[in-house]
Amino acid sequence: MKKLGTVIRYECITSFPYIWYFYGIQFIIIAFIYVMMMLLAGTENVTVSCFEFNTIVYVGILGILGYNEDFKMLIQNGFIRKYIFGATVIMFFFISSVMAFVDTILGNIFHFLLRRYYSLYGVIYGYENPFFNWAWLVLLYFMICMIFYFFILVMNKIGKRGFLFLSILIAGMVTVGAFLIRYVLDETVIGKIKEFLLKAMGFVEDGSVNHFLPLLTWFCIAALFGAASYAVIHRIELK
Repeated sequence: MKKLGTVIRYECITSFPYIWYFYGIQFIIIAFIYVMMMLLAGTENVTVSCFEFNTIVYVGILGILGYNEDFKMLIQNGFIRKYIFGATVIMFFFISSVMAFVDTILGNIFHFLLRRYYSLYGVIYGYENPFFNWAWLVLLYFMICMIFYFFILVMNKIGKRGFLFLSILIAGMVTVGAFLIRYVLDETVIGKIKEFLLKAMGFVEDGSVNHFLPLLTWFCIAALFGAASYAVIHRIELK
């Protein structure tokens, strides 16, 4: 357990400063673009919303980088794969929690001060529940980390060529699925699919919102990819 604590501290401490680099760069770029647009279009025609999409891109990249160099370094220093995986998952959750907290605070401040800013959660669910806003973002970011982490593990297991074929196969399956939904499936079946997806996002039949259901949805998807990642990481050879 001492080794597990060591690798957890290493993963979290080394990753934490990059959160603030990300926010610093993000707001410098946004401020520059905002000023330029104000000069060109005037203040009334310039709006910004959903900074959370930038964070989603960042945590996706984090999921990819969660494997490469740290895995090789840690396993060469005697850390077992179970500890490396556990520390990586905790790091993902830690960073997701911090960034969700920052995005929730900033999203609400910008919305109520600027009035024309809308956060991702606010657009979907409103601004009445900041705790659920934070929890929703935590699990969303964590899920994105786990999805990208799984795919980078698969790519390192089967190779770039095999991963390319797998990507083509997945794209083909998505295309076929979209075709079936659009042209083949009965309207009743499509209605059931829509109903299921809406309920998974918290919109229940009586028109109210169940804020726990989307949290459960994000968690289940993250757990599924986490279990798959755990299975794959035990079969990866160090190259």
